[in-house]
Amino acid sequence: MARDSGALFHHEFLDFYVNDNKVLGYIDVKNHGFSPEGFHHFKWDVVGGLELADGEGFLSWESHQVKAYLAGFETPTRLDDKIGIQGSSSGITQTGEVYTAEIDSLQPLRQKFEVGCRKHFFAGTAFVTPQGRPQMTINYGEANPEVCDDIATVTVNGNTYTISLDDTHE
Repeated sequence: MARDSGALFHHEFLDFYVNDNKVLGYIDVKNHGFSPEGFHHFKWDVVGGLELADGEGFLSWESHQVKAYLAGFETPTRLDDKIGIQGSSSGITQTGEVYTAEIDSLQPLRQKFEVGCRKHFFAGTAFVTPQGRPQMTINYGEANPEVCDDIATVTVNGNTYTISLDDTHE
């Protein structure tokens, strides 16, 4: 059962297409039980790719994250769930550009699943580094107070920009 410590789920994409684009790869999720801090946590490993329709290219992505339930794990609804996320990812874009991303271990990404909040992280910091370009720091806000909005800041070369995240999908 998914809530049992040690449970492992493996999802693999076999002959799977979305809008004529072939989805490749797998997702492994392992329940690691309770952390020393008392949070139920899961390790997510994702390795994937996308063969674009009509020979338009290929892109790939790999991610290794730990997601800890900070609240709501024992309740029957997801609407009170709150998670913290740590980890890293890397990939290659359709144009062949390589990038890496790392979540700040001192400011993990945080997400709540209540209506009006679940689309974006409400706190945390991530560093994205495109190969041959300056690192970008993306800050979603502070963990306290928990402010659900679609605002983040991006800092590149010492310049900080406030951005609005896509809020067209709930």
